[in-house]
Amino acid sequence: MLHKKIVRLCATLLIAMFLYQPVYGVGAMITSKTTSIDGNAMQCGTMDSLKGFIRKPIDPPPSDEYFINFHYIYPDDVMNDFTVWSSFDGNEYDDIMISQTDDRLTAIKGSAVGEIDIRVEPDVWHNFLIHVKADETVSLYINGEQANIGGVFDFPQIGTGRMSALGYIGDLSSATHNGMGYVDNIRVFTRDELLMEEDFNGELADWTFYTTAFIADPPKNIPMPEPLKFSIDAEKLGFPPGEDIDLSVTGLLNDRTPVVMPLCSSLTVESSNPEVIKISQEGDEFVATGVKEGTCVIKARLTYENKEYQVSKELFVSKEPVVYEILLKADNTQPVQGEKTTVSVLAKYTDGSEAELKEGVVLKSSDPAVIKPVTGDVYEVSALKGGDALLTAVCTKDGKALQGTLAFHVSSLKEIEVLFNTNQFFKGNTGNFLLKGILTNDETVDSSELENITCKSDNPQVVTVSVKEGVPFYEVTGIGGASITVTATLGGVTKSKTFQLTAEELTFSKTKSTIYTEEKVAAARRNAEKYQWASSTKYSVMNTANYHITYGYEFLWSLVTDQNIPRSYAVNQPLGCLNCGKAIDKFGNYPYNANHFNAPWKLECPNCRMRFPTNDFAAYYKSGLDQNHNFDPDLADKSLLVNTLYPEKGEKWGVDDGYGYTDEDGNHYTFVAYYNHWHLWHGGVISKAITSLRDAYIYSGNMKYARAGAILLDRIADVYPDMDIWTYKKQDGFLNSDGGTNRGKVIGSIWETGLVENYLTAYDAFFPVLDDPEIVEFLSEKAEQYHLGNKDGAGIRRNIEDGIIRQVYPAVQNAQIRGNNGMHQSTLATAAVVLDSMPETKEWLDFNFKSGVSSASNVTGGNILATFINDVNRDGHGNEAAPGYNQLWLSQYIGVANTLAGYELYPAADLYENPKFRKMFFAMIPLMLTDKYSAIIGDSASTGNPTRYVDMNQTILAYQHYKDPLLAQVIYFLNNNSTEGIHGDIFHEDPEQVAADIQQVIDEYGPLVLKSDNLTGYGLSVLRDGYNITIDLGIHHTLAELPYTASADLETIRSQRLLFNAQDIGDSVQFTFNVLESNDYEIELGCVKSGSSGDYDVYIDGKKISTVNFHGSGSVYVPMKEVSLDAGDHEIRFVCKGKSEQSSGYGLTLSDLVLYDPDAQHMKDIADLGDTQKALWMYYGVSNGHGHSDTLNLGINAYGLDLTPELGYPEYADSNPHRLEWVDNTISHNTVMVDRSGQDILNKVEMPLHFDESNYVRLTDVDAPLAYQSKNVDYRRTAAMIKINDTDFYTVDFFRVQGGSEHLYSFHGAEGTVTTEGLDLTPQTDSKGEYVGTYAGADTEFGIRPKEDTANSGFHWLTKVRRDTNPSEKFSVDWHVKDTWNALGRGKSSATDVHIRLTMLNQTDDVAITTGTPPRNKAGNPKELEYLMAVRSGNNLDSLFTSVIEPYKGERVIEDISKVLLTADGKTYEGNDAACVKVSFKDGRTDYVIYSVNDDLVLTVNKKFTFKGFFGVYSERDDIPFYTYVNDGVFESEDESVEARYTGKVTDFTKEISLKNQITVKFDREPEISNIVGRYIYIKNNDVRNAVYRILGARKQNDQILLEIGDVTTIKALADSQDFTKGYLYYMVEGQDFVIPLGNESMSAVDEVIISLKNPRLQVSGTTNLSYTVNYESGAEFTELDGYMEVINTNPEIAMLQDGVVTALKRGKTEFYVKIRRNGETVRSDRYILEVTIPKGNKVKVRTINCKVEMPM
Repeated sequence: MLHKKIVRLCATLLIAMFLYQPVYGVGAMITSKTTSIDGNAMQCGTMDSLKGFIRKPIDPPPSDEYFINFHYIYPDDVMNDFTVWSSFDGNEYDDIMISQTDDRLTAIKGSAVGEIDIRVEPDVWHNFLIHVKADETVSLYINGEQANIGGVFDFPQIGTGRMSALGYIGDLSSATHNGMGYVDNIRVFTRDELLMEEDFNGELADWTFYTTAFIADPPKNIPMPEPLKFSIDAEKLGFPPGEDIDLSVTGLLNDRTPVVMPLCSSLTVESSNPEVIKISQEGDEFVATGVKEGTCVIKARLTYENKEYQVSKELFVSKEPVVYEILLKADNTQPVQGEKTTVSVLAKYTDGSEAELKEGVVLKSSDPAVIKPVTGDVYEVSALKGGDALLTAVCTKDGKALQGTLAFHVSSLKEIEVLFNTNQFFKGNTGNFLLKGILTNDETVDSSELENITCKSDNPQVVTVSVKEGVPFYEVTGIGGASITVTATLGGVTKSKTFQLTAEELTFSKTKSTIYTEEKVAAARRNAEKYQWASSTKYSVMNTANYHITYGYEFLWSLVTDQNIPRSYAVNQPLGCLNCGKAIDKFGNYPYNANHFNAPWKLECPNCRMRFPTNDFAAYYKSGLDQNHNFDPDLADKSLLVNTLYPEKGEKWGVDDGYGYTDEDGNHYTFVAYYNHWHLWHGGVISKAITSLRDAYIYSGNMKYARAGAILLDRIADVYPDMDIWTYKKQDGFLNSDGGTNRGKVIGSIWETGLVENYLTAYDAFFPVLDDPEIVEFLSEKAEQYHLGNKDGAGIRRNIEDGIIRQVYPAVQNAQIRGNNGMHQSTLATAAVVLDSMPETKEWLDFNFKSGVSSASNVTGGNILATFINDVNRDGHGNEAAPGYNQLWLSQYIGVANTLAGYELYPAADLYENPKFRKMFFAMIPLMLTDKYSAIIGDSASTGNPTRYVDMNQTILAYQHYKDPLLAQVIYFLNNNSTEGIHGDIFHEDPEQVAADIQQVIDEYGPLVLKSDNLTGYGLSVLRDGYNITIDLGIHHTLAELPYTASADLETIRSQRLLFNAQDIGDSVQFTFNVLESNDYEIELGCVKSGSSGDYDVYIDGKKISTVNFHGSGSVYVPMKEVSLDAGDHEIRFVCKGKSEQSSGYGLTLSDLVLYDPDAQHMKDIADLGDTQKALWMYYGVSNGHGHSDTLNLGINAYGLDLTPELGYPEYADSNPHRLEWVDNTISHNTVMVDRSGQDILNKVEMPLHFDESNYVRLTDVDAPLAYQSKNVDYRRTAAMIKINDTDFYTVDFFRVQGGSEHLYSFHGAEGTVTTEGLDLTPQTDSKGEYVGTYAGADTEFGIRPKEDTANSGFHWLTKVRRDTNPSEKFSVDWHVKDTWNALGRGKSSATDVHIRLTMLNQTDDVAITTGTPPRNKAGNPKELEYLMAVRSGNNLDSLFTSVIEPYKGERVIEDISKVLLTADGKTYEGNDAACVKVSFKDGRTDYVIYSVNDDLVLTVNKKFTFKGFFGVYSERDDIPFYTYVNDGVFESEDESVEARYTGKVTDFTKEISLKNQITVKFDREPEISNIVGRYIYIKNNDVRNAVYRILGARKQNDQILLEIGDVTTIKALADSQDFTKGYLYYMVEGQDFVIPLGNESMSAVDEVIISLKNPRLQVSGTTNLSYTVNYESGAEFTELDGYMEVINTNPEIAMLQDGVVTALKRGKTEFYVKIRRNGETVRSDRYILEVTIPKGNKVKVRTINCKVEMPM
């Protein structure tokens, strides 16, 4: 959901768009030149406008200090982000930007928002004065009072320069109505000079009026304010000698606002007689000091707006206490007519004392008809009639005549207001009227203060009325209309109110269940009986439902609270627990526990275990229930508002009356609102009860659940229409999930979508049984008791339909039910289908599909179809960046799709047929990095925790619809590579068929294997390598299931094992098995060794393949000889040949026979390595919404861990500093920050330039011109993942940044310890050696943004600074990481031998290691992470950060990393367009990695090779090359036929939404078709969104080639969202150029394996040495670093090989060969035979063995 900061940003961007678009629609913009008007103001917007604002350019002020003054008024309209003031100079906003929502103001600075503590009421002119200061701060005065902005009086300026424009002011949004206001009397001035003045009363020049901005009509004007008077204010008029009193000079303008005195100049204060009173000045304050007795005149002189003013005041000094003033006080200065109020007269003495005067005082009224003074034992005033009057007290004291005055306003009854608890009246209804008296001062009194209440109906046949104990009641007795007249008296004034009441027949609309149809309910109940999983589901919800039913109907009905109890999802986020503070944060965002069954209305802090509120709110709440069972705080017993739990802390400590507790420092804690939100409504008892009762009834059919659920649901319908969180503001401490709009019903608008949807489906479930007598009886009793209307079956249905279902549509329209994309659409679709009544159902569903906008104040259409085209990108993601939120889109639209699937009244809306909706099911799959991890992007997941975004149930649903094999593979993977337990939902006719279907797919296609992928529509490149094979390999034959013959007893024992009870030598057992395909097979025998097992010869088809000793213990698989088997039946025979001395018998226990064909052998070899998965990813997509400023952020996973964990979801998804300044900010990500500011926040995807996946090199290259577009910075990153062997790799990172004056390369590893090489780090500590300050400076405070940090660097969130201010050009930082999340299964935060090491090879000016803080309220998050900060500085800076990032386990295999000089044209190349890195390994291997962004450069490296192009890798060992890789380039030595790239033009493409998309192209040069499939086409489209597509297939079509791009669309958006017939906008157009970069790899083959073996014939116990060497064709040696090498001994019972020594064990033959595994291929040498005999002589014989290469699957 877009938050307030995003809305404001969008408005800012919108303004910028206006500035650079000179053509406007009719009336969109008018620039005034010499318009003449009289006595008016400027109107910005209308009561229903979209976009109405003004602007005028002016000359900048001559100095950095200046003042802005204007008048502002607004009508009583919905104000929502209305811009009261801003000054936009065309590039940025200057001084301050003031925004208004409701009556509250905020100051905006970038993403920071400062709440202004002064509110502005409607229909009153307000005087704004902005003081812009030279120290780059701003002070704000409203009506003369200085405002506190975000906790400070001096707020940072929004921009960096002096203002050069008035405005923008007004309604800035074209998407939503922000409000309406008027401005007048704008002035800009310094202390010495008026720079400009605009009173809109004469000629206007150079104003620009946008859309609905114009001179006010009708006219509205306030005169330019002038001083009305100045005065001297003294602390008191008389005082003794030696005493000081404060003096101040104040002024009042004629608009009744105070003069801002700092504007006055030449202010002096003098005494007429300094010997009596002496005047001194302290700063801006004046002090009068009494010197001796006497009287004198104090005079003040000042200059205001170039006019001089003088004012005086008489003061006296007296030694003895004398009265210098009398004051009047009254119990009530605003009495109601007929009331009396007590008045007291106080005498004030010069010594500071006071005394009440009870005699000698004469009271006089300025209007005796309004108030009359009464003297007696006490002074009183009688209120006689409405009006205003002044009470004057006169007396003489100490010879002085004194006088005091007091103003009174008397109000009287103006009218009476009649309210109802319903707006519909049905025959049979009863209820009461609610009366309020409206006074002449517009205040209200309730009915208890009114007298002589009467009520009369003119048609008793329709409505009868009565009054009981002062409350009017009605009963609807018929159909038709009646006039009701209510009369009441207050203070002798009687008023009447007559209204029309219309009664109708009680009906309802719904006729049948449409969500839980009869067919679905029958299937669910049938499945619950048939399947264990469905039965478990059923009994689980029944257990929950039974628990709630135990407490009875009364309990359930009384759970429901009404509008008068607030809701809030937080108690006090900034401060935490009232007792233990922020310690509670470690328990999560919403930490408080509660149990409504045992301790109602009590929260418990999980940290300190204290309970809140401390008063008995349950009793207080009960005492305040009115005649409709609604809470009325005026009725509640205030004596219960006392701390009963912890009295030692004070009587009022922790006491909450429902509206929160405020401590002595003004901090607000909303205990009751939090309880009401979480523990009753949202996820609380009400929600759990309604959903469990609904589901229990659906699954079981037991009426007890329907009865309880219906009773609860009907009560919710009673209160739901009046629920509205608008009353409960964020500024008052009430936080709700509303995206900053303050809209919602029970809870914030976002979560309201799901809350009410449960009520809708509950009605559908209970609908058929609402005539049940038990339900009707209970609710009818409640209706009679609390005047709630007719509660028969029809009345209950109508109450729910009107009170819940029909509330949804208008609440969606006014944004009370409005969430992230898909949320309110799902809710509205459910409401429409549940109601199932035309025309409402069609109207609501049409609205859902209608194009429209969703804004803070209204929703104009559900926008479903337009959303799929415009906002769901071609990779299936929404526009929120964060995968979790994009996945939420899918979840919600699945709700829409399932609700409408098969719905007979709206048959055309089948979302499953929409290609974009289909694509959304696939969107999260490419985000999987390894088995456990997915890319954490934006507001998703916790810090580095293992995460999968793909939901198995959603994927099963998709597979059932689409039957795509990839979905089946994903489901199989998510289910731990098994189909066991996979099923559809409980409502499916055959829910378990899907498991069999998936198994068929796995049998045909195999399990899931994800290759590297580049999601160019979403903005994510993922480089993957390695395997984690956990599935069973080979062909398994369970011997117990095979035909057999046996010479002795053969019995089946547990787990399908066979026990052959051989009695003697020669006993045998034989099995027949089948082979489907002729091949060479390795054979393993599954058996159980035991103490009673013998020795057996094993034969296949009569040929002996092995002899096995089965004596021992445990289940094992014994490898046999590799044999060639033809397709067909074969026999395996086991013949007992004896037993060892230790064995007690000849038995044999067998389980299975496993055959491995070459493919399975290869996979088995890979599986033996364990988890070798590794991934590198780079994000370049959307950064607004729930995204972060993290363009070109890099992540690495290896060795089962996330080595560079993203911080993930912030502490709170609002505008808190930890989020905006740190978690979301660029500095906390593995990328580069420019000029200490975060990247531009945009809805964009950057430009990928290269992407490739070869056997040994995987590469991604992205240009990001939009990341720092506002700073005109070029920003590009190239990262290559280079394979060392099957388990190890390293990454070379080239990050090019051009522009700006400071580049900061930020990088962090996982939780752990950090060591460095090449750095001389100095800790930033105090004299005690303790760390001080932050990365922002030693004198800065953690988490407190320094005043001078105007760009939002985030430096102040980094601590424990260790810095090298003169770093060497090469340095390394090594993170020895912990397993934070127990991913390896050894415990949370357990130690590992895993490292990630970064070596930087470029010059830097400053390097620091610092500590960053992940979100602190996410359980399991690491407490801190260590960050590297490498900084370069300079003018118009050009940086190429060159790094090698090296994950490793245990010991490093890399020996050295260095930068290599390049030569071009015979000269040393200097510049950042190219670089080369040399990586040296301990075994003699050397890699050269070369990078160039200049196609014209021909570069030579160490005289070894010459390179021209983009990227290359050259590998050698001992100066002999064996590998090269090049992308978009060539090595000089390569065949000239090698292509670097293909180019051409686009000629055509798919122009409709389709599952099969194509691009037709014409190549400049005929391509090799096989060489372009799998690669990417980069179309030069000159757009902010790239046109880069993976080529899935290609075929010739005449002289052109048609490229298949699958289900990835070419459509960018609708041409007109309101008119689909206008077609689409595309990512490309015909005629645009394209390029297809090519990657070429050359790996020298393994040429020979040389085995050296002495004595191929040995006698028993004899030994000989065995050694071998392996070489590439190039002559370079193949070492263990390159791959796995193993000598295989086919018959270890004949001879044993250990540590290179062969020992003969017994007579026979065995074979040796070398198996080599490297990068997905297995190489086996020929076999070398050893015969164990009694040979003569020992000659050395060396043989060269040819190799056989077995390619991977």
